[in-house]
Amino acid sequence: MKTHIRIIAARARAATHALAPVLRSRLPLRTKLGVNETYVRPILTYAAPAWFALASETNKKILRAQQSLALNLRTPLDT
Repeated sequence: MKTHIRIIAARARAATHALAPVLRSRLPLRTKLGVNETYVRPILTYAAPAWFALASETNKKILRAQQSLALNLRTPLDT
């Protein structure tokens, strides 16, 4: 599972990096959350019911951290 989790995290990181200009723009927060829900979250959750229970707590933390990083990309005006 370790390799699988690392590949998923890398894909999510790449998607977040590609979307960073959009997520840091002056778009409304609701729109940015929609972009995240459409592009990043599916990478992290695809077939998760099948494999998430098999992942160690360390690997689960890696996925949670990646999701948190994607959600924290915003401008200071998005408070």
